[in-house]
Amino acid sequence: MHSLLWGSYSLQRRPQKGNGACIMRVLWMSYYFPPLGKAGVMRSLKVPRYLERKGVDVWVLTPHPPHYTAYDPSLLKEAPRHVIRTPSFDPLHFLPAFRGGKGRRDFVSFPDNKTGWIPFAVKWIRKINPDVLVTSGPPFSVHLAGFFTPSLWIAEFRDAWTLGHFGKYAFSWEERLAEKIERKIVESADACVVVSPHLKRDMERKYRKKIYCIPGGYDEEDFQVEPLKFKEFTIFYMGSTSEKRYMDEEIVFEGVKRSKIPARFLVAGMEGKGEGIEFLGYIPHKDAIRYMLSSDLLIFTSQTERKMKYVVSLKIYEFMRSQKPILYVCPDEELLEIMKGHAIPVESDPEKIGEKIREIYHGKHRFSFKHPKNYSWENVAEKYLELMKKLLHTKTKGGKKGKGYDKEVFKPRRLTSG
Repeated sequence: MHSLLWGSYSLQRRPQKGNGACIMRVLWMSYYFPPLGKAGVMRSLKVPRYLERKGVDVWVLTPHPPHYTAYDPSLLKEAPRHVIRTPSFDPLHFLPAFRGGKGRRDFVSFPDNKTGWIPFAVKWIRKINPDVLVTSGPPFSVHLAGFFTPSLWIAEFRDAWTLGHFGKYAFSWEERLAEKIERKIVESADACVVVSPHLKRDMERKYRKKIYCIPGGYDEEDFQVEPLKFKEFTIFYMGSTSEKRYMDEEIVFEGVKRSKIPARFLVAGMEGKGEGIEFLGYIPHKDAIRYMLSSDLLIFTSQTERKMKYVVSLKIYEFMRSQKPILYVCPDEELLEIMKGHAIPVESDPEKIGEKIREIYHGKHRFSFKHPKNYSWENVAEKYLELMKKLLHTKTKGGKKGKGYDKEVFKPRRLTSG
């Protein structure tokens, strides 16, 4: 049973190993968590889950579910044992129709409209007193909580903030302030983790500090499903309401149409109408995996716009694990290298997309599928665990084994300099 903790719950008694040393306690702070759906919840669900399996005392801190664009309650059964849900004073909890965006969010709060959660979160961070606090953004206001704890702090950037589209504000002074806050976060955190090699390189260049890149992944257990049986050659595309910012789906849809092959074209994550297209709408994650395994060709799109190059979709790793041919539209060279043997690149042009689909349909391309074990969520959790142990070793008294994970007494960080 998952913990929904309230009041003066005692957290002083720490789990111990057989030798008497305390088990590492990790608090993972994430605004997005099931029953919310979509890709944004996966990392904060899967990594804590596998850390717990590796013997870590894991706690997830998240607000009560807000109004959101998609829900997937089936994911709740994968949550770790301890999940703390708190109130949050932000628009998504009070305005069902609220939509953020450049300009509008600036009149609600800064640096984003989730800042109202921080006071509630800080209260629980102090109660839990973790050895390691992981703040996972976006929203990037979650990182502000790291300044109010003496715990070892890992700031995770699942997307770029000031280097990306999230760094666009209505006023220039806000952009300058966001730059200063991000710099202070990077300087103050014990480690910063990103999911994109592009973002790692550019943040290291900007802040002159080592940034760790721990990419996303797939869950092997999610693939233990029975595929559907389609008679026709089936093409599967996973879009979303936010996919418009990556590229125009109409180019992909037109490309499939111009292929002129007898195919069934399935589009998940989107509502719409179109000749020869079956829009499935938002579907649970397990169903999306089932459609992947049931299809003959998967289509993946990328973004060439400079400030969107930091986006690395989890679909990459799940598509690779499906062992199905991938047509990679508008490819990024580094991601294409990761998908080598799994994907065929093509420009964002309807005629060329249609031509590549025909070639794949007629068996003119060979694929050398490899099991992407390095990108499993279990492996991602292992990398996180190695990083945590490395950082904790420098924080423990004397750095000697057998002392458990008792933290040194050191002053909480300060957001302002001086």
